Amino acid sequence: MIPVVIVTGSAEHDNKRNALDGGATDLLSKPVSVDDLVARIRSSLKIKHYEEQLEKQGEWLAEQVVLKTAELSSSRLEIIWRLAKASEYRDEDTGHHVVRVGAYSRIIAEALGHSSDYVAAIFHAAPLHDIGKLGIPDAILLKPGKLSPEEWAIMKTHCQIGVSILEEECNLGRLAVSFAAGGNSATKPNNSNPFLKMAAEIAGSHHEKWNGSGYPHGLVGTQIPLSARIVALSDVYDALRSRRPYKEPMPLDRTLAIISEGRGEHFDPQVVDKFLSCFQRIQDAERSLSDNRNREVSSSSLFTPCDLKSHSTKHQLPIFVN
Repeated sequence: MIPVVIVTGSAEHDNKRNALDGGATDLLSKPVSVDDLVARIRSSLKIKHYEEQLEKQGEWLAEQVVLKTAELSSSRLEIIWRLAKASEYRDEDTGHHVVRVGAYSRIIAEALGHSSDYVAAIFHAAPLHDIGKLGIPDAILLKPGKLSPEEWAIMKTHCQIGVSILEEECNLGRLAVSFAAGGNSATKPNNSNPFLKMAAEIAGSHHEKWNGSGYPHGLVGTQIPLSARIVALSDVYDALRSRRPYKEPMPLDRTLAIISEGRGEHFDPQVVDKFLSCFQRIQDAERSLSDNRNREVSSSSLFTPCDLKSHSTKHQLPIFVN
């Protein structure tokens, strides 16, 4: 960024052109008057000063963009977590359930080798898995006893409700965008947000099972979105390990036995394998995010798939997950 003024005795036109093309600020031919040279130098220094000012302004604007982007990102994530909290608020006293499900899902996604963007997305999308419960009547959602077949059918609709909330066109959003655009009805909100797409996949399919016996659509194997397969395991693990009004926390060995037996039946085999391979990290997250009133976090050593073979609980222990 240093200005260069060339004074030359060469009359070659190509030399002058090459000098200017090479970045010279100005070019004077000999003989040169001192006044003319000083004036050209002052002019070059003014240009340098303006360029420096523009550079500083550009840096300041770039910093402001970074700051505002961080603020918007922080606000968006705050809204996401509060929305997840709202869905849990109407349910049983579930402590930090949604945060743990997000943490476990992130760990599994990392173990599966997914990109940092995918890992971050599933961490923030997983807590919205039960947002559809906002549409379930209190008489059913908060019922202390067993649900009737009719009530259970209504409870299962929380998956479709969740998809509707997260994926379908939002009339309020369209109205707000139209107002912000000065009443231009042709303006539409962006419904292609990849984060909302993942959140809708999870909300709609986290109760599907690998063998096709889940709900709401009875999807089989890889028909179930991977994000939902990951969250399904995270959700079941945390539900088994948590206290609910109708049950006590399940011991770690029995919980892992159920997970192991669900491999290839309830759960994606690869997801189960990765879950077990990084289970020490799962336990660390469980301890750090535990709720003292609702959990009994074991300090036992890491279990392996081989350990689980001696802890069969098939047909004996129900999975307490809505």
